[in-house]
Amino acid sequence: MLAPTMALAQPLPTGEMVVARAVTPALGLRPVLRAVTARILRLPLGHADVEDCVAETFRRIVEGQGRLRPGEPVGPWATGIAKHVALDHLRSRKREQPAAEEDEAPDSAPSPEEATARALRAEALRAALATLDEGPREALLAFHVEGLSYQEIAARLSIPMGTVATWIARSRKSLETTLTRKGHGEKR
Repeated sequence: MLAPTMALAQPLPTGEMVVARAVTPALGLRPVLRAVTARILRLPLGHADVEDCVAETFRRIVEGQGRLRPGEPVGPWATGIAKHVALDHLRSRKREQPAAEEDEAPDSAPSPEEATARALRAEALRAALATLDEGPREALLAFHVEGLSYQEIAARLSIPMGTVATWIARSRKSLETTLTRKGHGEKR
């Protein structure tokens, strides 16, 4: 057995140190991360998609550990990553649904009144989108229209992922405020 000072004098290889620093505190969170992921995906805890998302969460924890400030708790940060991974998975699953399923729906052409109301809402939305700055507008459209993940948008716009999240959240709020003020907001 090595003396404690001898063990400390032998550093882990760089890659293992990175994994050990970020993942060791998060390993105890595995049940929480699985539960968060399963809840968002609406799947059982042992489902393969849940496990895949948890594995992706740990990959992102290792990859993004430099953003975690010293002394900052790992739990909320790791849980947020798990949430975004699960949401990304849901969006990708939605994009992969075959178009044939949509073709099986009965013909439900809107009435002239519904068509007019939709056109008015669409025009109000276009006008509200035009009030946003270019970057936030582009991020919002890439997320909601194109279905891109935060990571994909950050790469496309060459901005940090946190900026993408902020722009999307603020843009949604701005659109909601604008559309509600003009009477085109959806009642929930």
